[in-house]
Amino acid sequence: FAEAEAIILANAEAYKNVILEFNGSEQVGFKEVAEKLSAVVGETIPYISPEEGEFRKQLAAVGLPQEIIDMVVMFSLGIANEEFNHKTNDLETVLGRPTQSIADFLKETYA
Repeated sequence: FAEAEAIILANAEAYKNVILEFNGSEQVGFKEVAEKLSAVVGETIPYISPEEGEFRKQLAAVGLPQEIIDMVVMFSLGIANEEFNHKTNDLETVLGRPTQSIADFLKETYA
């Protein structure tokens, strides 16, 4: 997103009063990311989605304040309920090019 943010800042007037959603061009769930990463690294990477109570407990165990825990849980539940699961091309439009696929990113980063 940093590249897109720099473009917007350099052309602030063009983006004045414009609402952009920087979702990826590719809809990919966490389970699919784990599967793709498993293929890249050659070992099984399981996707584990803890229950809300366990998630809160783990966040508290690392010392996060309650307000941050509540916010992280709220967003995590939104993701789990597919509230953010829609495709936009805003990022591609701002960049002026296609975004990188998750498979290519994982290969480039972990291979």
